[in-house]
Amino acid sequence: MTFFAFMLRVAKALVTILCIVSLLDLSWMGLQVYAWAKMVQDRPTDIGWTQAIADAISGDDPCKVCLYIQSAQGKEQDNQRATNVKQSLRQPMSLCTGISVQPATIIGTVNHFHREESRLLRRERPPVPPPKQLG
Repeated sequence: MTFFAFMLRVAKALVTILCIVSLLDLSWMGLQVYAWAKMVQDRPTDIGWTQAIADAISGDDPCKVCLYIQSAQGKEQDNQRATNVKQSLRQPMSLCTGISVQPATIIGTVNHFHREESRLLRRERPPVPPPKQLG
């Protein structure tokens, strides 16, 4: 395998990973994992790895990156809420997003089958009426 072919495979893998990350919206999670790893790396030497990981993930003493992520996610949620309000103004029934309305039950509904039944495809014979009694 030549160096060019190897680099092409690496480039394809990187583009694929970036596409997956952007489609699944994993950018915040990746940045958060980076922040936790940096916090564990900068830990004091007198505590162990497990305690350093627990302290980093607990969120009691967030770093600058963690604070940035929290503020950016808050802004993103506010934008999402504003979008939902704009949409609910266009669709009045969606004003109460926490309430789910069940459709009304109507007595005597008609069931409609989407496929057509053909008598040619039936394998059984039609029922024969009983014979009439004489007398």
